[in-house]
Amino acid sequence: MMKKRLLVLILGLFVLFFMGCQKPITEDPDITGKIFEQGSNTILVVSDIDDVNVSYETWFNEGNNAIQFSVNDDTVIMKNNASVDASYLEVGQTVKVWSTGVLAESYPMQGTARQIIILK
Repeated sequence: MMKKRLLVLILGLFVLFFMGCQKPITEDPDITGKIFEQGSNTILVVSDIDDVNVSYETWFNEGNNAIQFSVNDDTVIMKNNASVDASYLEVGQTVKVWSTGVLAESYPMQGTARQIIILK
């Protein structure tokens, strides 16, 4: 009985340890582009635009990759290799963004940001 409890305890600690370890981001970002719009808890990132003063119709009609991300307390935001909060996000910044999982297949696509790296 004691061996069984010890085994259950070890397995439980093992599961908790690996659940607490965040997977390092090694895959390519879901998008690299400029923050085109920003809401209270969202950013719209559009790829292949040089200027955020272009009209929505311009990049929409060209079919640029665009993703609307929800940004929450779990989103990791990095600038100059330091962790920062969402107040550092601004329209016009170039960013790399990884989602938490599946992106809604709309245009622009929609998802939740897992990590954002501010490039410029």
